[in-house]
Amino acid sequence: ENDGAQIRSCFLTGSIQGIGVEGSDEWNILNNIFYVTKLDSCITRLDNALIDHNTFNLQYYNYNPLAIDDNVSNSVITNNIFFQGYTKSNPVRCTSQELQNTITNNVSNYNFSSSYPDNLIITGLKVTDLFKAEGSDDSYYNRVGYSDVDTYGTDGLACGVTGGGYPYVLHGYPLFVPRIESFTVEKIGEESYEY
Repeated sequence: ENDGAQIRSCFLTGSIQGIGVEGSDEWNILNNIFYVTKLDSCITRLDNALIDHNTFNLQYYNYNPLAIDDNVSNSVITNNIFFQGYTKSNPVRCTSQELQNTITNNVSNYNFSSSYPDNLIITGLKVTDLFKAEGSDDSYYNRVGYSDVDTYGTDGLACGVTGGGYPYVLHGYPLFVPRIESFTVEKIGEESYEY
């Protein structure tokens, strides 16, 4: 049994697959970037999961990879961004009311099921608006130019990887934790050493 898995602040090029209702309960998939260039489902076979503040960059020519497959149930899917680059369709397939999912406050550049109207569609959204380098600082994954995306989250703040409780940070450095990049140790009567 593999209940309670935590997948946070990762850059993923593959998929997250549970084993369904009988052992993949209460997974938290938070603040990840999914970059998919093959035909596959990013998230599949989970029950009672929290899928929150992720950014899905779905780039597969001639087919549409799914962000979330139709076998995810009893889950909360919120504050995510779904960007489809080539072939476009509904990125979230688990929209049947029988699956009892809560799907709200997500942003997409294409479509959502009409059963879940509390999601935002921005047809002019470009991948460069989601992933734009701004100089040499750590702002590579900040959204630019769409204030709706920055305030559409359930808390009135940003959707996608830069919002929520575990914001994605470039280079994998922990957020709000000091880090030492270099230091000098001096010995009395001897040379200084840099590390």
